[in-house]
Amino acid sequence: MLYLYIDPGTGSMLFAVLMGVMTTLIFAAQGVMVKLKSKVGTKGVKADSKKEKLVIFSDHKRYDNVFIPILDELENRKIKTSFLTMSNDDPVLSKNYEYIKSEFIGEGNVAFAKLNLLNAKVVLSTTPGLNVYQWKKSKNVDKYIHI
Repeated sequence: MLYLYIDPGTGSMLFAVLMGVMTTLIFAAQGVMVKLKSKVGTKGVKADSKKEKLVIFSDHKRYDNVFIPILDELENRKIKTSFLTMSNDDPVLSKNYEYIKSEFIGEGNVAFAKLNLLNAKVVLSTTPGLNVYQWKKSKNVDKYIHI
């Protein structure tokens, strides 16, 4: 009777290959699930239904020196705008604007999930990492502007 012998080096290599294949399959399955969820999540959104004219996104309150003058001018011109922030203590949230709707959208992936499903004509943001990390371009946004 013939027995197979695998030396420790070969066994280690086979184990590493097996772990690599399993990890690749797990990440591929997760990627497919994310794509399916995003397609299902945006399927009911019509391109022009309730499309906001202007959305301003701030990932931190430190950008208030950039956004407050813009928001003040938009308020003076009576232009309806949505201001989204990832800082729950953003000073814009405490301002009493009539035409600016400000909202804390959460932090991290919660906020990025909401940004990925935006329905707007223009999104103005300080974040240059669009389509790099968690924040992906929404199919329902016409233009992104980095300031």
